[in-house]
Amino acid sequence: MGTLTDDAYWHASLIAERQGDAKLAVADLHELLASREISQAGQSYERPKYPVAQMRIAELYRDRLNDLRQAREEFRAMYESHRTSSLADDAVWQDGIASLRLGEPAEACRAARLLGERFPDSRYRRCVKSLCPAAEPPKGAHECPGYLQAQLEPNAEQPRSAVADPEARDVD
Repeated sequence: MGTLTDDAYWHASLIAERQGDAKLAVADLHELLASREISQAGQSYERPKYPVAQMRIAELYRDRLNDLRQAREEFRAMYESHRTSSLADDAVWQDGIASLRLGEPAEACRAARLLGERFPDSRYRRCVKSLCPAAEPPKGAHECPGYLQAQLEPNAEQPRSAVADPEARDVD
């Protein structure tokens, strides 16, 4: 197994989604992630498509399968399993939005706290008060930008991450 196999599963998931079978697309991405191994001696087995595959699974549950609870679990799996990915803070933000939409403000506050603790330089940090009224944005932070604030609207369509978007060019 390697990056060529990852590419095969990735492209199979894109085809499945184009054919309207989001469940098969998710299954293909789970197969891609199934070969992930844990390193014992400081090396990494993390291959480039692992984080984007996990993010895409979450987005498919949210956008195509309309399963917000499972989407939130997959966003959590993304930022817990791929802590150093540039998508990790995006996944925490989406976890918070999903929590609000599920009517679970305590979980949204947990996501807001996590943004502050784990991602101090994240663009989402200045929006934590929107996720959780008790959260405090960083001192001197600008207001939450309108494009992020709009994502918090109850029926707002959520953006798909650029690297996990099947319409985007192939990613490595």
